[in-house]
Amino acid sequence: DSLAKKATHLNNFRAETWCSPSRTAFMTGRYGWEMGTHFPDQESLSPDNMILASSVLRDAGYHTALVGKWHVTSSDACQNRDWGQVAHYNITATETGDMQPGRDALKGKTGGFGCGFDDAYGFIGGESGYYTHSGMQRNGEKHDDNGYLTDLFADEAESIVKKHKKERGSQPLFLWMALNAPHPPFEAPANVLSKFTEADLLKAAGGESQSSTENYAGFRKHGSMGLTQTRTYLALIYIMDKAFHQVADAMSTAGMWSNTLSVFMSDNGGPYGTAPCNGGLRGGKATPFDGGTRVPFFVHWPSALGSTARHTNAPGHVADLLATFYDVAKGGITDA
Repeated sequence: DSLAKKATHLNNFRAETWCSPSRTAFMTGRYGWEMGTHFPDQESLSPDNMILASSVLRDAGYHTALVGKWHVTSSDACQNRDWGQVAHYNITATETGDMQPGRDALKGKTGGFGCGFDDAYGFIGGESGYYTHSGMQRNGEKHDDNGYLTDLFADEAESIVKKHKKERGSQPLFLWMALNAPHPPFEAPANVLSKFTEADLLKAAGGESQSSTENYAGFRKHGSMGLTQTRTYLALIYIMDKAFHQVADAMSTAGMWSNTLSVFMSDNGGPYGTAPCNGGLRGGKATPFDGGTRVPFFVHWPSALGSTARHTNAPGHVADLLATFYDVAKGGITDA
């Protein structure tokens, strides 16, 4: 919240209707449907030649890092994550889901995760448990750590920032911190759950003065999530907020914060019937309506935009971000 109070907000910003298409649009600068990712867990990206943000920003002089949820492709679409130049990839899928050619480039590795990033830590699929993790990898190798998943991601991002400052000095850093919170499963520690009162839950559900013995009109209006799930949902957001604060503090300590362009957004609207509400917007995740595509979005960049909250109704889309980042990084892209 403190960051949002100093940021520039795009009130009419749109994502795609699902997570995978939004992440594809972010990584390629093209609409998800154009790249073949209409739905989550599509097995291929198309057309065959594509440009990814991770490699192009690296070519512009950035060290690139991904922490969190990948979910751009769930197969071996990324055969070799160490491309030297702006990369083009032939990723024709076979009937078995294997990607050819070049499969030997990652022999012994899991593939498909963190395409083109110098460092990548997280999981490849659509969701993971917060205590029991699914598909965790580090730089193409299977890897997992014990702990609460959002905390692990925050610690990893903090470590990347500290290591970057120590080893690379003034080289710019592109860090995609793609937290899965507050995505299901709804799991949170008891000490965080206890922070939220019944009044907090009613407010989140859109209710006003209902007692615990009533049927919670706000829940019925905005979805089927019950009291316990709503408490956990708020806890997930609270822990997510702490994670961002942790990384922002690390950047500030490293002297990077004032000239860091930070973007906060969601990859789709809340699922209707499981999220507390979408602010009264029609529909939810997987629908083309505002509740599915209009997402919170703000930009914080003190050295360029100042630290005063501003709001604009100008339209924006997740597919716009790659070209915008190129422009900021002066990467000199000629075709997008």
